Amino acid sequence: MNRSLAVLLAVLVVCVASPASGEVQVGLRGGWSHARGDLFTGSGDPGSAGIYGVALGFGIFERVDLEVAYERYAKEFTFDHGVFESTLFHGRVDYANQAYLLTGKIELPLVLKPFGLYGGGGGSLHEIRITVEPDDAGLSSIAEQLSDERNEWEWHLVGGLSLRIPSTPLLTYAEYRYQDVSGKHGLSYASVYAGLNLVLE
Repeated sequence: MNRSLAVLLAVLVVCVASPASGEVQVGLRGGWSHARGDLFTGSGDPGSAGIYGVALGFGIFERVDLEVAYERYAKEFTFDHGVFESTLFHGRVDYANQAYLLTGKIELPLVLKPFGLYGGGGGSLHEIRITVEPDDAGLSSIAEQLSDERNEWEWHLVGGLSLRIPSTPLLTYAEYRYQDVSGKHGLSYASVYAGLNLVLE
C-alpha cells in the first residue's frame, strides 16, 4: 500500500469514528437502474432492472456527509447477435452486480424549503458475475469462456433532494446517480432511487 493511500484511509477512519456534526444515518433504498454497454461482442445492453440496498451516512463537516452503501443489480436478458472468434450465436445472459459505494455529499446553498438540495461523487467496488447460456448446446465451450466473475472499480456522480420529516427521526430522499465502470466490460449506469433513513443525533 503506498503512503498516500494509507493516509487517505487513516483520514477516512478518523472521520467515520468521530463525525463532526454528531449525526449518523442508517437506512434502506430502492429504485431503478439502466446499464449500458456490451458484456461481450454483440450482447447488447443489459438494460433496466430494479436495485435495492442499504446505506450508512456520517456527518463529517457542516453541510458535508460521507456515505457508505451496498446495492444489488441483477438482470436476465436475451441476445441475438453474439460474436465469439467469428462464431455467431444467440442465447441468454444472467448478469449480477453487487456494488460497495463510498460517496461524499455536499448540501448546496439553494433555498428549496422544506427540501435540501445536494450533490457529490465518489467511487465503488463492483463484484460482477456473468453467466452466458447459448441456445445451441453445442456451443457450451463458448459459454464457459464468456462467463466470468470479476471485481471492477468505478467513479460516480450524484444529485438529489432530501426531506427531514417533521417531528420524527426520519429523513427521506430521492437521488440520481451516474456511474462509469472501468475494466473489461466498461459499463455505465444511470440510476434513480429513493431512500428512507433513521437519523441518530
